[in-house]
Formats: sequence, structure tokens, C-alpha cells
Amino acid sequence: MESLYQFAGDSIVLDIADGIAVATLNRPQQHNALSRELRDNLGLLLRDVERDDRVKVLIITGAGEKSFSAGADLKEFEVAPLRTHEMGIDSAVMLAFEALSKPVIAAVNGYAVTGGLEIVVNCDIPIASTNARFADTHARVGVLPGWGLSQYLQALVGPVRARYMAFTGNYVDAQTAKDWGLVLEVVAVGVGHVLHLAQPVVDDPVAGVLERGAHAAAAAAGYPKRQGDNNWSKPQVAQHAFRPAMHAQSLRSEISL
Repeated sequence: MESLYQFAGDSIVLDIADGIAVATLNRPQQHNALSRELRDNLGLLLRDVERDDRVKVLIITGAGEKSFSAGADLKEFEVAPLRTHEMGIDSAVMLAFEALSKPVIAAVNGYAVTGGLEIVVNCDIPIASTNARFADTHARVGVLPGWGLSQYLQALVGPVRARYMAFTGNYVDAQTAKDWGLVLEVVAVGVGHVLHLAQPVVDDPVAGVLERGAHAAAAAAGYPKRQGDNNWSKPQVAQHAFRPAMHAQSLRSEISL
């Protein structure tokens, strides 16, 4: 097994203190676009956070104030297109999000577009800065959602609003995102304003009990496991406990590519 946090390059910067890991997508000149290196590092980050006993909560944010992430690096696609194994529910990033038992907070500064928005909806608690803007521009650029957006977004904002975002590619501002249920809060710019929201999660001993209770509820209802797993994945548990209208089989059929 690889050593913890052996990132390639500097496309992710990681700081860990007081039980909170802050991972910064670090390509500010490219609006933190998801290059191949950054996508690979994101999967590595999620897997290693699960193994790191120092970390109780993970915060993902973007470098600078302009963008959380502008999504896929379309310029790089000309020479390094998406690989098949990077897309769908069995991609490394989605599997790592599924396996991660620790809460993940998205601290969204600036634009969260397409792949950037997919990262946001995979996080447990999205928080928007006042300058945050959200958009699903997959149709505009001719790219299919590969990390669950087609299911997770409608679960958060409702199917009509999710279709509106997908069909138009229009931007949604921070306050509208809160009103729609996409984010929990709108705070001032800067990850420091999110830390005070993360600390109670670190300190609360009830969190583990709630997690185990959700798994027990899923078991009692006969909720399906992933084949070969001993436990229900976090997204499946969350869907059962908080999003009962979503079924795991629907998720798999819709976003597997």
C-alpha cells in the first residue's frame, strides 16, 4: 500500500491541524481545472484521509478567490482525454468518496462548474462563500457527467431545478444555492470562515453513533450493499437515511458509463 499523501506535483496542497484536513485544489491560474494529475491526486487524497487517524473532517476548497474548480481541463483534453476508468460509479474518485467514512465539507469559493460541481455534490456539507457561483455546463462542452451529478444534484435541489441547470448551463449564485438546498450556509470569502463549522463535527462524539445508526437502518430495510463489501457505502446510507426517494440501483444505472 502506498505511503500517505504522496501527491504527484503540487496540484493539491494539504494542511492538517486539530483533526481537520484542508485540501486545496491548487491550479489557480487555470481556475483549479481538473487536470489528469489533479484528478489522480484527488482519488489519492480521499483514500489516504480514510486511513489517516489524525483526520476527523476533510475540507476541500480551491486556491484563490475566483474558482473552487472550473471543471475538466479542456485544453489538456486535446492531448490527454479522460480515461474510461475515470468515469462512472466505479471510477477511482467515486469509489474513494463512497469508501470515505469521515465527513467532507466543500468550501466553495468562486466558480464551481461541471466537474467542480460534481466534487461539491459528492461532499457531505457544501458551504458557499458570498462570491460562489454554480453551473452544470456538461451539455455546453459536450462532456457527460462522470461523478454522479445526474443523481446527486436532483436529490439536493429537486429534479426540475437540476434539469434547468443542465439544460441552460446558467449560473446559480450563492444565496440561490442555499435557498435551493445545494449548500448549507453562505459565509464570507476564505476557508477560515468554514473552520468554525467543521470544529463541532470534530468534537461531537455522537457523530459516530449516528453513522452506525444509519448503517443499522439500512440493514433493517434490506438496503443493497455493493458486491463484495461488508458495509453499506456512505452515499447509500445517506440516501436511505435522508433521501429515501433515491434507490442505489437507479444511481448505478444512471451514472455508470
